[in-house]
Amino acid sequence: MESGKQALRPQNPLGMQVRRDPWPCSSMVAAWLQAVQGRTSDSWRGWRAIDADLWDAVNIVDPSQPWSGVIAAYMELGDDIAITMVAPGGAAPQLRSRCWHVVQRWKHVTDDPMTHLGGHAYLVWRDGDTVEVYQSSVFEGYRVNVGTWEGSAGLAGYSVGIAYLAGVPE
Repeated sequence: MESGKQALRPQNPLGMQVRRDPWPCSSMVAAWLQAVQGRTSDSWRGWRAIDADLWDAVNIVDPSQPWSGVIAAYMELGDDIAITMVAPGGAAPQLRSRCWHVVQRWKHVTDDPMTHLGGHAYLVWRDGDTVEVYQSSVFEGYRVNVGTWEGSAGLAGYSVGIAYLAGVPE
């Protein structure tokens, strides 16, 4: 198993690709789930071709399955999963120290998949009180934010799913 951070370093294929081209959030997560297992590709299409079922689940190709990404991450590499609503003034789901997490959030998720709003997926590494959030979007590109996971962790009012990936090295 490859280190989660190593997979995202600029000298590695995935790290180079997400820095060069702005990737959708879920595509970065799907490729990362493969990269930490030693798989590699030189293109976005190539990552999808490695495991199309995993790719489609993490990229939520079926909008009636808004949690398919965290479920797929859990099934692929996880040891636990949590799906909850973070109420205004409430606390975000806890993260585990020395553990990778795949986080999926939705601002508005209902039984009608055409009304899902505000979706975003990202990776979080927690070490003690410090968290590193690895994310990408077609509008903002690749970025890493370092901080803490306190209170609602910016997730108040969101439905949140987390796959805990304890077996993936830092």
